[in-house]
Amino acid sequence: MKETPKISVVTPTLNCGQFIRDCIESVLAQNYENFEHIIVDGGSADGTVDVLREYPHLTWVSDPDDGEVFALNKALKMASGDIIGWLNADDWYRDGVFEKVSEAMNRVGGLHAVYGDTTFVDEIRNERFIKETARDMTLGGVFMRWWHDKQPRQPSIFYSRQLMDDIGLYNDKLHYSIDLEYWLRVVVRYKFHFIDKVFSCARLRRDSKAEGNQAEQIAHHWKISLPYMDYLSEKERVEVWEDYYLYQFFYGINGVYSEVPMIPRDGIALRGAVSALKKVKHLKKGFLYLYGIVDERLENTGATVESADSAALIKNFKEMFELLAGTGEINEAFDQLSEEAKSRVY
Repeated sequence: MKETPKISVVTPTLNCGQFIRDCIESVLAQNYENFEHIIVDGGSADGTVDVLREYPHLTWVSDPDDGEVFALNKALKMASGDIIGWLNADDWYRDGVFEKVSEAMNRVGGLHAVYGDTTFVDEIRNERFIKETARDMTLGGVFMRWWHDKQPRQPSIFYSRQLMDDIGLYNDKLHYSIDLEYWLRVVVRYKFHFIDKVFSCARLRRDSKAEGNQAEQIAHHWKISLPYMDYLSEKERVEVWEDYYLYQFFYGINGVYSEVPMIPRDGIALRGAVSALKKVKHLKKGFLYLYGIVDERLENTGATVESADSAALIKNFKEMFELLAGTGEINEAFDQLSEEAKSRVY
């Protein structure tokens, strides 16, 4: 057994003075001797620095910077630990996390990325729900953030210095999906290992950068994610698209997710959409939704959203998807779906 590994916690922050004490105290409450907590503040004007001055164990700086990812990378460059954790200033760790992480990552031939579950809380610390994560995290699992939504959350992930040296820093050209892009880079080269424990509490805030900007965030998500589809098997890609369209058919039709739809552009994506439709209770509702987003792109298809004829809708979809995808492999899927649609009651 090696000596106890050093854990570095990095915290980028800006104007989180009302929350950051919880973050700092949660690290101290680990009762773990070999650690450092590095906080890079972007020049807060809300009393954050006054809080930081109360804790002599902290390593911190406070200067104007170019945003979260720059502060995060600055903190990582200052870190000297064997294990890295990224904890935002408005989140905090549950007790006993460092011990569990250290035990798991200190084994001979040890692990390089571990994660646990996350509890989401409101602004005054009331627990809203525990977000359970997949017990076997794969690249496909990272993609499945829509219907199944079981990818690890950022404050509940720890990784080794070797991994960081290998993968590099966070992408400083991003404003959204900073963590997603990093985990995608990681998961194609390293295996994530689950530890059955709630690691952190993540605070849901009305003034977060994602609030009110979901459409822009989703567009960033797809731009970042799609190139990694090439690492998935055909079966995995179908499952990813099924996961996405299940979410769209249930929640996205009248919501923000309908503002940035992903139209099936090849046979594999379409098979995922068809598979999702077969699982949706209101089959026609899903078709009308898909028709709407495709029609908006094509501008004029000659069909009508108000049509009550399922077979006609399917025919129109088939023609539109063939135009979009340029493939004939969708025939069998639509023929099968046409037969199923005949038995549906709308």
